[in-house]
Amino acid sequence: MREIKNGVYYTYTPSTKYKSNLLVIKLIAPYNIKRASIRALLSRLFEDGSEAIKNKSILEKKLADLYGATLSVSVQRKGNFHEFSLTSSIARPKLLNDNIDKLVEDWFKLIYSILFEQNFDQNNSELVASFQREKQMLLSLLERDKDDKASLVIEKLMERLYENAEVYYAEGLGNEAAINSATLGDLKREYETMINDSLILIGVHGEFINDPLEQEISNWPLPPRSSNISYLDNYITTKLIEEEITVEKVDGQQTYLALAYYIPMAITLRQKILTQVLNGILGSLPNSVLFTEVRESEGLAYSICSSVDYSRHLLIIEAGIDGEQIETVLSAIKQQFNTINQKLLDSNFLNEAKLTLLSNKIQSRDSQAVELYLEFNQILKPGIDFTFENYHHIIETLQPDDIASLLAKVKPTIGVVLKGCEADD
Repeated sequence: MREIKNGVYYTYTPSTKYKSNLLVIKLIAPYNIKRASIRALLSRLFEDGSEAIKNKSILEKKLADLYGATLSVSVQRKGNFHEFSLTSSIARPKLLNDNIDKLVEDWFKLIYSILFEQNFDQNNSELVASFQREKQMLLSLLERDKDDKASLVIEKLMERLYENAEVYYAEGLGNEAAINSATLGDLKREYETMINDSLILIGVHGEFINDPLEQEISNWPLPPRSSNISYLDNYITTKLIEEEITVEKVDGQQTYLALAYYIPMAITLRQKILTQVLNGILGSLPNSVLFTEVRESEGLAYSICSSVDYSRHLLIIEAGIDGEQIETVLSAIKQQFNTINQKLLDSNFLNEAKLTLLSNKIQSRDSQAVELYLEFNQILKPGIDFTFENYHHIIETLQPDDIASLLAKVKPTIGVVLKGCEADD
């Protein structure tokens, strides 16, 4: 990637491997809950059109006229930062019997309109109605998460872990209060901040003539900005809390549990890959001990898996279980940490996990978006070699003692169980 203006980076990856051309634009800023909610609302309005593209129906027709081009706008929390991402794809013009230059020109005009011609006129009744509708849609999304017990148990786990300090565990949509209080004036101010001050990464992947494309993007109204955002030290403070399991009754038949474990902070790529391997062995791979032992052999869980939250340096185990088997399941999960040490004595156990992760890595990289994200990492995580060759080299050097040493440093902390009960229990 190269910096075309201060704080604005651009990369072009020429390729005829895929049938589409892809454009990804990321606008990154420090995270806070109000900003997250306002940007989430902005993402919804972006997908509704612009001042020139009056509504979603017109936008969808324009995309259809571009041979089914796609446009999506999303938000995501990444540690201490908030990412606002616009993604659009179009069929490679050379595969179509059409005017190539005109097709690309119309596509970029549409992107330009969505990005730079937003309307925040509070006297525009259609816009106000659209804004209120999108507010309700976002609130409904948050409410659905509360109705989904598998999501709710994670939310309650984070609430307890961070003692209700929501800024540490709120996600990309922010929260209900911030969405409810947001105004079109708030959206206008955040939009201007986003365009003028955010770190901006622009990636294009596919078959273009590079020079005119770069000139087009260089002429976009993006002023230079001072932005030194880096993901190298992107960690959320997590306090040490003694192990404690709480059980709460909820309506429904199924019981859900979530257990959090402290893991050492993974700073280097080797440390992250080591953590990934341990997580795979524990509960993220099909042949993991949680799946094969707790679910398959003992039949103690309808579903069970583990995941790593690198920014919070947490390992989290989630499971759907029988409410009458809570203590038995907790004991079985605890036993799997000992099981790993026993299985590591067999070299085939670790090698099988390595091969599965290598296979997954190869498959995941067969994507235009992933290829662009690897380019973005040059700016967000400078100095780290993310090539597959380096990943392969590191994972092959990991030994059973490395896994056992990391496992010994994993410490249990807060656990939450939502026990399903009939309404009259």
